[in-house]
Amino acid sequence: MIKELLGHLRQEAIDYMSDRLVYGNELAKHLRKLELATGRYWVFLQENISDKQIVLFRQGGIAKRSKSLQELSEFILKCLGSNIEKTVVFEDALISEKDSKVCLPPARVIFEKSKAYYLIDNAIAEGKISIIMSTVEQADSYILIGAIGRNNNFLEGFDNSILSPSSFLEDFARTAEYIIVFSFVYESFLICES
Repeated sequence: MIKELLGHLRQEAIDYMSDRLVYGNELAKHLRKLELATGRYWVFLQENISDKQIVLFRQGGIAKRSKSLQELSEFILKCLGSNIEKTVVFEDALISEKDSKVCLPPARVIFEKSKAYYLIDNAIAEGKISIIMSTVEQADSYILIGAIGRNNNFLEGFDNSILSPSSFLEDFARTAEYIIVFSFVYESFLICES
């Protein structure tokens, strides 16, 4: 179940989101520039969670990981829909360019400052939730930071060497409609609609 956070729950979510973005890499650096205080916030939780438990974003034992991952993947797939302009990007805090021979997800992978970023658009997702789930699991590290936004032909510019990976991530972050971070010690995800 996805639950919108209002009132004091929303303020706790804003504080947590801001804190998580500090630990990210290039994408997170650009997402921090967005106005998080004006966004709407949601979290994936089962129905019987109290408001007291909801704000314990840094504690585990509150959410069911497999259910949250499924719901997040469905949410991303719905956002991508049939809109060719939408893309989701995840940072991978652990894989570096020198590790690129390891098993990477079925997403497109770019490297910036030797850190990996996974990009999924409609053409890659092909309407398959499994592609999104495996990409989120690959980006699963002590932080998980992602965003859903418009690619505005940034990928084409990147493919044609017009944009550097850094420029792509900066331009993409400006279009972010949703920001995604881990919550409840990797059990669930907090989303900000920016």
